Amino acid sequence: MRRTAITVSLLVSVGCVSPAPDPDAERALALAQSGDCAAAFSLALAGANQGDARSQSALGSFYLDGLLLEPDYDEARRWLEKAAAQGDASGQYLLGLLYSWGAGVPGSQVRAVYWWSRSAQAGYADAQFDLAWRLLTGRGTEKNHGMAVFWLRAAAVQGHGLARPFLEKAVRRGPNGRYSVPRIDVLKDAAALDDVAAQWKLAQLYLDDPSGPANRDKASFLIREAAANGHPDAARYLSENRSALMTRSQLRCERIEKRD
Repeated sequence: MRRTAITVSLLVSVGCVSPAPDPDAERALALAQSGDCAAAFSLALAGANQGDARSQSALGSFYLDGLLLEPDYDEARRWLEKAAAQGDASGQYLLGLLYSWGAGVPGSQVRAVYWWSRSAQAGYADAQFDLAWRLLTGRGTEKNHGMAVFWLRAAAVQGHGLARPFLEKAVRRGPNGRYSVPRIDVLKDAAALDDVAAQWKLAQLYLDDPSGPANRDKASFLIREAAANGHPDAARYLSENRSALMTRSQLRCERIEKRD
């Protein structure tokens, strides 16, 4: 089962607070962004085996996102658990995603919220946003409007593209407002189950989001998935915009074979 791409840029986003990174881990991320995927994987694996949390988080993301490797959620979980236990905020966020999806671990919104809470407290914007929505909707935790607004504001300050419009909605509706599962979550869940229409619609949301290259990477991945699954609009868009969708060298990476 394919999942929405988690790009390397997720690991280097503004606001990620982690233990002091090993220079090799930073070089591995830079290599992946420059297109040298085999070298990136080798360097991340070496650092991860030496116990560096940043390298473990990077390696977990490589197994998770399906851009450098065929997805392997068991391996992703193994390395992300190691990174998260050392306090790496990106590893904590990605581990929360695995629990939210039920990929490589038994699905548990409670465990997802637990890891997103730790990551959010460390300053990770995506975790702050996802945690806020759980606090608004009561998925995996009790509803808490005040804390939801707090985390939406924290994510918005860091430039999270979806946080500001949802923050305005939360403030306008107030603590007694009724909230359904946000559209973005519905589409993510459906896209993860290979719903081709959801993949295309979610890609359009990412394309319209001005928050930066990370969401363009996600859009590109989803458009390719939808096109491969037979969505005519996605196939046409890919044909007409192929060069634009290849601007991030990460998307030029050929998947390398998994290594022990």
